[in-house]
Amino acid sequence: MTAEVEFGPDVEIAHVLCIDIVGYSKLATNEQSTLLRQLNEIVRNTPSFCRAEVAGKLLRLPTGDGMVLVFFTNPQAPVQCALDISQALQKRNDIAVRMGVHSGPVDRVSDIDERFNLAGAGINIAQRVMDCGDAGHILLSKRVAEDLGQYTQWQPHLHGLGECEVKHGAKVELYNLYTSAIGNAKVPEKVRRDQRRRIQAARQRRKLAFIALLAVALIALTGVWLWQHATGSTVERSIAVLPFENLSAEKENGYFAGGIQDEILTNLAKIGDLKVISRSSVMIYATNRPNIRDIAKALGVAAVVEGSVQRVANRVRINVQLVNAANDQHIWAEHYEKDVSDIFAAQRDVAFEIASSLHAQLSPAEKTRLERRPTSNGAAYLIYLQAQDLYARAQSLAEIEKMAQLYQKAVELDPAFALAFAQLAYMEALIYFNRGTSLPLERAQMAANEALRLQPDLPEGHFALGYIYFWGNHDYERALAQFYIAKRGLPNNADIVAAIATIQRRQGKWDESIKSYEKAAILNPKDATIWSMGLAANYLALREYPSAAKMLDRAIATDSSFFYSHIWKAWIDIDSNGDTRAMEELLARTPENVDPDGVVTFARYELKMFQRRYDEALALLEKNTAECIENLRAAPGADCSKSLLQAVTYWLKNDPAKADLYFEQTRAPLERKITDNPTLGAAHASLGQVYAGLRRRDDALREAKRALELGPESHDALHGPHVTLAAAQIYAMLSDPYSAMPLLEHLLSAPNGITPWLLKLDPIWDALRSDPRFQQLLTAK
Repeated sequence: MTAEVEFGPDVEIAHVLCIDIVGYSKLATNEQSTLLRQLNEIVRNTPSFCRAEVAGKLLRLPTGDGMVLVFFTNPQAPVQCALDISQALQKRNDIAVRMGVHSGPVDRVSDIDERFNLAGAGINIAQRVMDCGDAGHILLSKRVAEDLGQYTQWQPHLHGLGECEVKHGAKVELYNLYTSAIGNAKVPEKVRRDQRRRIQAARQRRKLAFIALLAVALIALTGVWLWQHATGSTVERSIAVLPFENLSAEKENGYFAGGIQDEILTNLAKIGDLKVISRSSVMIYATNRPNIRDIAKALGVAAVVEGSVQRVANRVRINVQLVNAANDQHIWAEHYEKDVSDIFAAQRDVAFEIASSLHAQLSPAEKTRLERRPTSNGAAYLIYLQAQDLYARAQSLAEIEKMAQLYQKAVELDPAFALAFAQLAYMEALIYFNRGTSLPLERAQMAANEALRLQPDLPEGHFALGYIYFWGNHDYERALAQFYIAKRGLPNNADIVAAIATIQRRQGKWDESIKSYEKAAILNPKDATIWSMGLAANYLALREYPSAAKMLDRAIATDSSFFYSHIWKAWIDIDSNGDTRAMEELLARTPENVDPDGVVTFARYELKMFQRRYDEALALLEKNTAECIENLRAAPGADCSKSLLQAVTYWLKNDPAKADLYFEQTRAPLERKITDNPTLGAAHASLGQVYAGLRRRDDALREAKRALELGPESHDALHGPHVTLAAAQIYAMLSDPYSAMPLLEHLLSAPNGITPWLLKLDPIWDALRSDPRFQQLLTAK
């Protein structure tokens, strides 16, 4: 039987702030009284104190040289009060205080005179935390710091100090709270002494143990070697969870095996002490599986998880084994037979067993997340698994919309299914990103809000909300804050790390972005998009062409079917020296039916335009049946319609009648798009080009100005230059070199701008070629 601790009826969890005046005992009696009175007045006037007192959620205890404030609200209240006090004391130099905060149990008791009082560990530990500080310090216990760490506004101001020895030899783990203006950033002297004492003690122990260690070192190393080879264990805690085999008679249950694998992988990815490879990198081994050692080498891991799933009606059998890749020995293996409604227990146990077998340490928060049951509705969970299995294979917008429908069905069956709400929010955000209409964004916001209302610490909910802020609001700071929260809960999720990298380059933090993409590539080494659209794109933006080429070679080696890598590799020669031969050779060997998102058609079209072969360019467009032909070098939100390309081509061909026909065909849908979402700078730039082609000069100038206002490079270092370039194209179409030239001159040096070779090749600049200033730009280094 497990013993349970029961609190008495008067025990409550309180949030305690201890304050005392430094140097109080050295003061004269009248000085003590004056300072205490002044300190009391400062404390009573702080907003946090006033709010708690009015709500009846505050108790005060005098301590002679200070006071104890006991809040019955939330962990932030005493900390905010401490900051308010510290700020108020900055205006005077005659009162120096130190403060300590802890959350814990307190007991309402009566003293010997039957007067009300408080006692308990909550107060005792807060007092001991404070005793470790010097003047100006606001020290927090580990428990309070972990509570505050869930909120982004506190995270930058929490600084770990390690353990400090207090009364009776007990140790408390401390955090120092300070900002650039408030608090004391120095390490407390008591903590420094403890650190020095521990170092000295450790040195002495090492000295005394040195001879003994030498004697047993060989034995220990031999034992470890024998144990590892006997059990198949490994020191390195890095794993890949391979696709599970579907042994069900009904092959339509294949989604079930994929979903179980995904959930086990996701659970393991929550453990920060493990390195877990992303699912997209292991999916290539679903049908073609070499030996374990080769797989582990390719993925950079020491161990591999294999398994099978068999479902018969509502019963499920799961076989799982953890294999040491170095010697193909089993480290651990187990089989589970469960009802479908109890499958969560097996998934949880697998994660715990694997972590234990690899000697990974789990934090209390990680254990809590692993033990949490996502839903109690079996039918909802089965639909969720279908969506998760499709997630790993989805390639098109139609599949994304199907996933959204599945997640929607899951939350309809279980309105408390927070994880399904989070995934629904992300899918709707993806739909918004691809379509640009407001309704999916609204649905995404509602789903994310509901996910986080149901489960405020849900990493997937914060991940989805981050993309809503990113794609929907272009609020990079709030998006980044959400991604960092998500990363704490899912430290091995490569998608989160890549999202952080994407924000960093939007902010112009190119080096930080490259480092983040490199971390994402470690977790997801078989994802060609990280190597190409992540790392290679960054190096291309910085005009570091050899590094970009290496990243693209890695992407092609990883997945030769990902066509974007090939086309970007060919673009390097065009950008760097105006050589189109690599692109021509690539397109010559590319079958006509290979055209992801119209990218191949655009590349063929662009080459014809560079050669001024306008009729052939028009013929290519006419043959393509897609309405959207994507230009990878355009900013998100730019018009990709075939009609706009046709209009510009006829305009360059000096055929105003047909140009006007296609410009008008483009105008109405584009105006409706901007009415629906007026914040898209790239869309305004596209509309400006339409107006320029229709000779509506004032309208074109207005849209160019609006585009630069909505999509400035200062806000988006990645796509801002594309908007700037589109504005320059509008000015060129209006024969306005005075407005175009400064933008082009800037873009020649700006990251992700333009190169002299593209100025030479692109016919859109023909109207400026006779200008001496333009000729000078063509010679820029």
